[in-house]
Amino acid sequence: NPSGTLASSLRLLYYWIDHVLGYWARIWPARIRSGLVVMERGFLDMSVDPRRYRMAGPWRLVDVLARAVPGPDLHVVLVAHPEVLHHRKPEVPIEEMRRQTAEWERIARSSARARILDAGRPLDEVRTEALRALIQCRSHP
Repeated sequence: NPSGTLASSLRLLYYWIDHVLGYWARIWPARIRSGLVVMERGFLDMSVDPRRYRMAGPWRLVDVLARAVPGPDLHVVLVAHPEVLHHRKPEVPIEEMRRQTAEWERIARSSARARILDAGRPLDEVRTEALRALIQCRSHP
């Protein structure tokens, strides 16, 4: 069950501080050494999947704070038909899969640094396309 607004706000601030400080302490040093940092999900996952974080809002604050979180050089968004996702993770209702997929696609389309990949294809094809996007990103900063 989601926490109340106050607890959700405190959790949101904790995650925001963790993302921002974590970026400057761990990711920035790797980036200046031309390192590669791969992360799963990200700060906006809270607004896409609030249930995972037991969040009840405040959604406007999530959007405001997200603008202050340093973004990735490349944002790879894996999407698939909700039925495929539901087969892989049946505990999540198919309507929730549809909603989350649509939300990730919306987020990806709003960023020039995002690539949407069809994760319903065979793993080798998805991996090759992801690597191709990464190489293209690294060669054209």
